[in-house]
Amino acid sequence: MKHYFNSLNERERWMVIGTALCVFIYVYYLFLYSPLSNHVTLKSTQLIEKTKTLAWMKTVRPSTHSPQTRQTVDNSQLLSLLASKLKEDSTLKFPYQLQQTGSGDIQLTFDEVPFKAFIRWFAKINERYAITIKQFDAEQSKTPGVIRLMIILSAA
Repeated sequence: MKHYFNSLNERERWMVIGTALCVFIYVYYLFLYSPLSNHVTLKSTQLIEKTKTLAWMKTVRPSTHSPQTRQTVDNSQLLSLLASKLKEDSTLKFPYQLQQTGSGDIQLTFDEVPFKAFIRWFAKINERYAITIKQFDAEQSKTPGVIRLMIILSAA
């Protein structure tokens, strides 16, 4: 290889050296710099999101520890309680299905409901009454912030 390189005239040697340098820089960029840069960008974005989530959790945390005791309800009262609370709330005026399952649990289904509004409503209910979530299924819809929701609840 060295003999072949030495047999080239000076202009061809410089072209081979330049080509080798360009190939080295391209391989370095393709296999080392670009993946590392993308990974650092991804981790920076995740850090910002997690910092925002932590700040939100710190603001929510003190308000969730209320010293008052929650009322206990049995499964027969839970259905009427949820129905009345859904009718009272002005932010959840979306079509829903509320039914009692065979095991005495309550199934609440929304085809479309704003996620934040539902969570606020459920947090209010959970502050006053002892309710257990047995199953929670939320699917994202085409509209941002709106979900399809199915939740199975029982009295604690």
